[in-house]
Amino acid sequence: MQNTLFVANQKFVNDKGVNNPSDQQKSDPVYIEENATWLAAQAAYVNQSNVIAQAQANVSNASLAYQLTSGTITASTNGKIGDLTITKGMQIGSSNTTAGSSTNTSNQAIASIITGNATAVSVSVAEVDAPQIKVDQVATITFDAFPNKTFTGRSWE
Repeated sequence: MQNTLFVANQKFVNDKGVNNPSDQQKSDPVYIEENATWLAAQAAYVNQSNVIAQAQANVSNASLAYQLTSGTITASTNGKIGDLTITKGMQIGSSNTTAGSSTNTSNQAIASIITGNATAVSVSVAEVDAPQIKVDQVATITFDAFPNKTFTGRSWE
């Protein structure tokens, strides 16, 4: 569109365009035709600019409407996602119901969050060994899944 406008302008300026044409120049058929072509190209350019601006406004409005109707997933704490319980395309069960002036919101857990805080391990201890374990005692743990790795921690109540 901009190229058409430029070409029409250059043809008009190079052939018959002058800053202040005289009445005789304005009555020249070539001047009239090229001036009309130039004005039509200019009007088409302005019209398309308006169409583009309107389309951009429509996209912005649609984006805002989508954001308003789409749910926001908010984590309760900082960390890394550890376990997703949803899949692509799955509906998340969150609903807002309003009764009078009160609003009830129910949420569905969709992931676990690893916060980097201490990890707890639950172990079974024989009853005869339980009296030997004291609170804040150092513990060493190994797992078959990690044969060459030893984990350390402390006992707690």
